[in-house]
Amino acid sequence: MDVTIIGCGYVGLVTGVCLASMGHNVRGVEKDQRKLATLQRGDCPIFEPGLHDLLTETMKNGGISFTDNVKQAVKEAEVVFLCVGTPPKADGTVDMSFLEGAGKEVCDALAELKNEWLVTIVVKSTVPCGTNRKLYNFLKEQVPGAHYAVVSNPEFLKEGTAVQDCLNPDRIVIGGESPEAFRMMRRLYDPLIKREDHFMTMNWESAELTKYAANSMLAARISFMNELTVLCEHYGADIEEIRKGIGTDSRIGPAFLRAGCGYGGSCFPKDVAAMEHISKAAGYESLFVHAIQTINANQKKRFAEKIATKLGRPVQGATIAIWGLAFKADTDDIRESASIDVIKYLIERGATVRAHDYKGMENMRAYLKEYADQIEWSADPVTAAAGADAIAICTDWPQYTTLPFRKIAATMNQPIIFDGRNCLHRDVMRENGFQYYPMGRPPVEKELRLKSRV
Repeated sequence: MDVTIIGCGYVGLVTGVCLASMGHNVRGVEKDQRKLATLQRGDCPIFEPGLHDLLTETMKNGGISFTDNVKQAVKEAEVVFLCVGTPPKADGTVDMSFLEGAGKEVCDALAELKNEWLVTIVVKSTVPCGTNRKLYNFLKEQVPGAHYAVVSNPEFLKEGTAVQDCLNPDRIVIGGESPEAFRMMRRLYDPLIKREDHFMTMNWESAELTKYAANSMLAARISFMNELTVLCEHYGADIEEIRKGIGTDSRIGPAFLRAGCGYGGSCFPKDVAAMEHISKAAGYESLFVHAIQTINANQKKRFAEKIATKLGRPVQGATIAIWGLAFKADTDDIRESASIDVIKYLIERGATVRAHDYKGMENMRAYLKEYADQIEWSADPVTAAAGADAIAICTDWPQYTTLPFRKIAATMNQPIIFDGRNCLHRDVMRENGFQYYPMGRPPVEKELRLKSRV
């Protein structure tokens, strides 16, 4: 099928490349000239495992190309994906300007082309309830004779596994009112559908709300576990044992139950905030959704305060090594990362920060340019730790678990690790001479005393 992708950011590029790998003819539209030039060279402007290789392969066989000309890209299209950003405004509401602009350009192109075949416009962007219906009515008014349909097709991609998520989806959700468009989307995704009940059709509003509900539910699971770390640290319980204890319950399951120093990224923070505003717009104040955001903000603050409390010396004048800047491993995305709050907290109290990440260094350097004098950017985690008064882990890069910890401890002013992701082994840290402070886990010494009584 002939497919056009409007917006070659994270979602658009992954979607376009994966559709091209399935045999569709894909044209990506990107208005950012630097990003467009990068794509046209066959380079990937974002880090996502497997994406660069798939991009190279699909460009080589002619499956995907890139342009900034919407009219030319839409000319032969059967399906047009809108994959532009819908970022949060300062008040937490959704900024729809990019989507509205893209929708108008597509509308103008359709009006001029007067195509005779059905063009299905797919809103892939995460949008508030009612957006797809408004877009349909706008097109109906502006292009009365065009043969088109509008569907909502929310994405459920996880950064770090997005290519696999796209090619092996749990489900495909299509919202709309056109049976013909449903059939077209079924044909588009046919190679990915393993079971018929995984291809779900519903109305626009249900599909739109499904996306927000999914991310809010996942954020709630994380936040509940993070709130439990407070009780664990007070009563001497172990959050990891609790995670296993409830995760094996078939009604609950193990996914998204890992406690840490707070969630971040491009989706959870903005989608949960949007969910709260969607509720208010309906005349209902969601205490549940509000609590998710509050717990997450508090958890980031608690982790920073734990560093200050347990450091054993004043924060002012201390040097803290921050391991991990991206909001999660296997991505260079630093948006809403817990490391941002921790770094700002420490710098504002007079500490020097040495920062390291395997992929997110450049993005964080640009984001925190106002703190340039207080941050040292380290090429590797061992260098960052040398002469430091503590290490704080904000991202669970697996490489951090295999470092030469005995050597690292010997180079530090104080061998202290604050593990905001519970990714290190407590016994290994103790054996290598570290004071080790995880999230929601009892001290090793207390655990050993308990075991000795058995």
